Amino acid sequence: MRFGPACPDCAEPVPLGRWALGKVFQCARCDTPIVMPRWNAAIWGGVATVTFGLLRDHLPQDGGSQVALFALIVAVILPLSWVTRTVRLASVG
Repeated sequence: MRFGPACPDCAEPVPLGRWALGKVFQCARCDTPIVMPRWNAAIWGGVATVTFGLLRDHLPQDGGSQVALFALIVAVILPLSWVTRTVRLASVG
């Protein structure tokens, strides 16, 4: 079982540092042009924004609790967005 995105042709995992969403790049193993669509990141960004908006009113305004909530949401959303990210073959035209 793999965690994170992989090449659709050879199943080579995409390196974690590959955050160039929407840009075509070559697979490290088979040189297939692939792309990570932006829509997945947009969905996770929306989930994070809505979650923060719903929970921030339930925390005190002082003491940095809202900053801690933001940090917690980021710490949860970033790994989840990487694990659920998809990779597609790029349309080279």
